[in-house]
Amino acid sequence: MKKVLTVLTLLFITVNTYSQEHSTKNNTEDTTCKCKKTSNTPVTVAAHYPEGKAAFNEAFLNEFKIPNLPEGTKELTFTVQFNVETDGSLTNFTLTNCMNDIAGKQAITILQKMKWTPAMQGEKVIKSLHRLPFTINVPK
Repeated sequence: MKKVLTVLTLLFITVNTYSQEHSTKNNTEDTTCKCKKTSNTPVTVAAHYPEGKAAFNEAFLNEFKIPNLPEGTKELTFTVQFNVETDGSLTNFTLTNCMNDIAGKQAITILQKMKWTPAMQGEKVIKSLHRLPFTINVPK
C-alpha cells in the first residue's frame, strides 16, 4: 500500500512540475490578442426564423428526406452551427455530433436556402453565430 501511495505522490508531483514549466514557458510567448474586439452590449434580439420555431420545423421537414439508415435506427441527431449575416443569409456551416453525414449535409443544403431575421444589438443589426441541434425521429 505504501508503494502505491509513493508512486501516486511522485506522479502527482511530476504532473504539477510539468504544469509549472509549461505555464512559465507560455508567459514568455507573445499573448497579444489578435482577435477583433467585440462590444459589451448584449444582443437584444437573437437571430431567428421569421415565422417562428413551428414554421421552421415544418419548412425544414417538408424538404428533408431521411436517407437510408441501418436497421433499427430510431432517430438522427446532429448539430449545425452557422452565421446569420446582417442580410439574414446563413453562412459558414459546421456540422457536429452527426450520426449520418448524408443527413447533415442535406440539412445544410436546406438551411442555405433559408432567410432568417438577423440579431439586433440595440438598434444595430449584427452578424451572429447560431447553433441549431436536430433530433429527427425515423419512422418505422
